[in-house]
Amino acid sequence: MKGFVIKLCALLFILTVLSPELLHAQNTVTGKVTDSSNGEPLTGVNIAIKGTMEGTVTNLEGEFSLKVDDPNAELVFSYVGYLTETYSLGGSSHVELAMVQDLLSLEELVVIGYGSARKSDLTGSVAVINTENLDKIQANDVSKLLQGQAAGVSVTGSGEPGAVAKVKIRGIGSLGNTEPLYVVDGVPLANATNVDVGHFEGQFPLGVPSGGISDLNPNDIESVQILKDASAAAIYGSRGANGVIIITTKRGQAGGMKVTYDGSFGIQNITHRMDVCNRVQFQEMNNVARENARERIAPANNPDTSLFIDDVDTDWQEEVFTTGHITDHNLSLQGGNENSSYYASLNYFDQTGTMVGPGPRYTRYSATLNLDQSKGRFKFGQSFFYSYSNQIRLTNSQWANPIYETISALPTVSVYDENNIGGYGGGIDEIHDQIAGNQVAFNNLKNNYLKRYRFKGVLYGDVEIISGLNYKINLSYDRSDWLNHEFYPVFEIGSRHVNTIAFLNEWRGENPYMLMEQTLTYNKSFAGNDITAMIGHSAQHDYQQQNYSHSEGFTEPYLEVIGAGPDNQTALGDLFEHRMLSYFGRLVYTYKDRYLATINLRRDYSSRFGSNNKYGNFPSFSAAWKIHNESFFNVNFISMLKIRGGWGKIGSDAIGDYLYESYINNAVTYPFNGELPAAGIQSNIIDPSIKWEERITSNGGIDMAFFANKLEITVEYYHNEANDILYAVPVPWSTGTVLNPTVNSASMTNEGFEFVVGYRKYEGEFHWNISANLTTLKNEVTKLGKDDEPVLRYMSRTAVGHSMGELYGWDMIGIFQTEEEIDAHATQQNAQPGDIKFRDVNEDGIINDDDRIYMGNAFPTLTGGLNFSCDYKGFDFSLFLYGVYGNKIYNGPSNILNEMKYGNYSVESYENYWRGEGTTNEYPRPTVLDRNQNNRMSQRKIEDGAYLRIQSMQLGYTFPKNIIDKIPGVETLRVYIGAQNLYTFTKYTGFDPDINNDGLYLRGEDWGSYPAPRTLNAGVKIVL
Repeated sequence: MKGFVIKLCALLFILTVLSPELLHAQNTVTGKVTDSSNGEPLTGVNIAIKGTMEGTVTNLEGEFSLKVDDPNAELVFSYVGYLTETYSLGGSSHVELAMVQDLLSLEELVVIGYGSARKSDLTGSVAVINTENLDKIQANDVSKLLQGQAAGVSVTGSGEPGAVAKVKIRGIGSLGNTEPLYVVDGVPLANATNVDVGHFEGQFPLGVPSGGISDLNPNDIESVQILKDASAAAIYGSRGANGVIIITTKRGQAGGMKVTYDGSFGIQNITHRMDVCNRVQFQEMNNVARENARERIAPANNPDTSLFIDDVDTDWQEEVFTTGHITDHNLSLQGGNENSSYYASLNYFDQTGTMVGPGPRYTRYSATLNLDQSKGRFKFGQSFFYSYSNQIRLTNSQWANPIYETISALPTVSVYDENNIGGYGGGIDEIHDQIAGNQVAFNNLKNNYLKRYRFKGVLYGDVEIISGLNYKINLSYDRSDWLNHEFYPVFEIGSRHVNTIAFLNEWRGENPYMLMEQTLTYNKSFAGNDITAMIGHSAQHDYQQQNYSHSEGFTEPYLEVIGAGPDNQTALGDLFEHRMLSYFGRLVYTYKDRYLATINLRRDYSSRFGSNNKYGNFPSFSAAWKIHNESFFNVNFISMLKIRGGWGKIGSDAIGDYLYESYINNAVTYPFNGELPAAGIQSNIIDPSIKWEERITSNGGIDMAFFANKLEITVEYYHNEANDILYAVPVPWSTGTVLNPTVNSASMTNEGFEFVVGYRKYEGEFHWNISANLTTLKNEVTKLGKDDEPVLRYMSRTAVGHSMGELYGWDMIGIFQTEEEIDAHATQQNAQPGDIKFRDVNEDGIINDDDRIYMGNAFPTLTGGLNFSCDYKGFDFSLFLYGVYGNKIYNGPSNILNEMKYGNYSVESYENYWRGEGTTNEYPRPTVLDRNQNNRMSQRKIEDGAYLRIQSMQLGYTFPKNIIDKIPGVETLRVYIGAQNLYTFTKYTGFDPDINNDGLYLRGEDWGSYPAPRTLNAGVKIVL
């Protein structure tokens, strides 16, 4: 045995000497590389052994195999758009690596108008949205997801299911349409349009029947860029006047079929409640208000009558507000090979509102199919999208909206009453002696819905004619068809809300939008010079045709179709057409990656102007200097230092059709010889010389990156000037017109600063990113009409030198305590002790309209957002905050509770109303007649609109490979829980400071905007 051991050792020694490589036997290291955000495999990742030239790349499944000499070697993983990571083997033979996207990558390709560019090469103002942040928010509308995600972009949105958010980029520059242009996969979308309810009268405001971005499935989004200034957006000419939002949807990738399911379910609630009076408090205060007005006490509130109510105490907010649900299911397939790829998705979205009844509710089904093929120099593809949505809308009375109806309803009225037709309670004149709504009844009895059918098809072809020269054509057809249905049954909701004839209104319409675009692009590089030249042509035709029908006399059981109503059947219709023809071009020049310049020019033709003004020319110029690439610059910790600036002019034709032409109204007649002969008259005043609105924008910025691009900072100043703004000038009816003429007669400016900062840490197993943006805005009207006459509304005033829709009213300085105090004050008609005292601003001894003052800006002076995300060993967490500062809001819900008239009251006004000399200087005496006009516009109705909101929070977990391998067919499994609108820090006492009032003169006025609910949700994402 001893001899055998000696012989064996000798043999091993000889082999070792003869074959030294055996001491360094190569180990095979295998592994898989995935995306840290979604667990999907990454194809083509470069893997190198640190300090050597040896390496490999991952295959279609993200897997790799590599021979490694040293078991303790370090592997370097690099991939375009992702952070380079170094992994120490430490003797391990298998690697599972989740790479982190380089959200601040300067080499990232950014989609711009009719092309793309490296992020570091941008000369215009372009915001790149991190789509990972959008995935954390549930919403039916893509535009809602953008709130707080980019500097200079303001988004306000109603919480009502199916409602469309309002997006403004760097303020407003028009008195008409101020929405940006959406470009999806290189094709501009039709602008959202509304049915003209001025022609077709109905009870309820209509939804958005056609166009816009609201039908798009947010799960299909791959990237989002926002062109904010004319130097970037001028390539879209008139259509880019309000900025451009470019969206790229997901396409197929080479590899086997990948199936992804992402589904979530959540519950929603309105967490805030207005503190209103109960029955006892209401009856006491209402009696005082009637006594002060010398009116009889309502029998329902008089304990000395047999009609006194003491057995009803309805909490209407408790009865109306309920728990809503939100469901989102998305199934996608993608794959392909080197010549052909595909992406397909199916989506189901359903959101039930937070008010009782069939509505509000929004349901959408959508399908997407994107195909791409290539053969030699040819590339071509198709994109098809279809959606069907049904929005059941809120209903209300003719007196107030649903929020007002809910909070002001009387606690002495029952929700249900079997004695009334329809079975719901309401105020009775002989008992309650006032208008009393019942939102539960309105929302259940009336039927109002909007169905929309949307198809969008795109065909494109791209051919490389010669090296560097490409021709591309896009053909697009985008069509919306809609049905808006409004049915009133016979009902009796008390004395004031009675409908004795069942009737039906219906609007049906179509809005096809056809577009053809052609571009020729040439790229050339020589001796440090890089040139990209592009010319293009665009032609579009769209029209909106709509029909209105009405019938009445329906009987139960109701069949809600026009033909079932035998009486007063009516039909109307109209057609509006719009055409545009455009020629455009761009020249981009770069010298040695240091000096960059971009020139855009577009010429647009629009059918909305007369023959002398149909064409508009829109140029822009921008330049940048990459100082960090200069030979004299040698600061190691600065990765990038770029100065840029730009100027440009854009136009807008976002007005109605045919406004430059007069027409004959053939519905006008006049008695003649006892008959009504056919006749006609020109009933509109027009300005045939109306022309394009103009936006002239200029901006300058500095982009900086530090510490190998870990920290990025951007600071930018912008100045936007809008001239020749088109708006309808009010004229007296004595002129014979029923419509105000549209003229070019206003100007305004918007200016401010934008700040963006981002930092990421990715060393080790704990990765985190944080980014924040802040925007300042100053809006000022510089011209308004021929003589700069201010535009007055009930509680706002738009005047030269001030911002749009600035709140305007009387200055409350206290409460009159005695008759002597009234006598010593300026003349204030009908004032009595306990009434509000208003300041005599001009000191003329009379309180009148001349004593009104400005009370606050409707535009926030600061808006900002903050995103934080991190991940550790499969766990990921994200947090998003959004806030505004510097704006004032007219608090309509609070005001209606403090009017001290016929509706219910706030507990605060009940506890603090004037009860005699010296009791208060804040709340006047209750009175139902209000002869002193205590409820005129004053600062008591205005509140600070600033807020900071925890907009979203999400915690997720991606299961490790050793668990996933036990589930056949599953490649990635992630589960998550989250919350939206978790908490709002604000002094505003209304339901929600994020009001959805887009009226240009009424921007700071909360008329009962549907509040955003708090959402708690959970979901799962599976990749097969």
